[in-house]
Amino acid sequence: MRTPSLALVALVALSVAGCSSDAQRSRAGSTAHAAPAAAPSLAPTYAPSYAPAYTPAASAPTPGGAIPWDANSIPLEQALAAGRAAGKPVAVYFLSSSCGYCAKLQSTTLTDGRVQAEMRAFYNVFMDPRSPAGSPLSREHAKYGFPTVAIFAPSGAVKTYIIGYERPDSMLTKLRAAH
Repeated sequence: MRTPSLALVALVALSVAGCSSDAQRSRAGSTAHAAPAAAPSLAPTYAPSYAPAYTPAASAPTPGGAIPWDANSIPLEQALAAGRAAGKPVAVYFLSSSCGYCAKLQSTTLTDGRVQAEMRAFYNVFMDPRSPAGSPLSREHAKYGFPTVAIFAPSGAVKTYIIGYERPDSMLTKLRAAH
């Protein structure tokens, strides 16, 4: 048989001890309502010596700056021409404003300094799927949902897709493999 936890027992005891009706108080000769007694704190008053100190993981995200977009919702042909001129493959980020995972990707993964350093090896295009340029492209390249990153060779051939939310370490690995 399981025994109730100490916190549960203390909670029940406090709630039962604090329960009294107006009739019980008036029988005791008091007509005024007394303020309830403060509940004792259940928090420990000591710091256990066995608790390990927090140390960030070796792969903890590093703060970066603004996401290094090279263009915003431009036609693919224009992005490919700019990528060729820069000597870089083109990474098109299909990110919808109504997509929670898109917002998470932008606020966590794409703001990681290591990911941003790797992004600089690409010509990066933010593509709003509702824009005139993004609507037909997203139907073709983001057909499995958002977020989707389509990486194109300078010739225009698709090298790879990164579909869905990726944590910084995973995104870093996938971007490196896409060169």
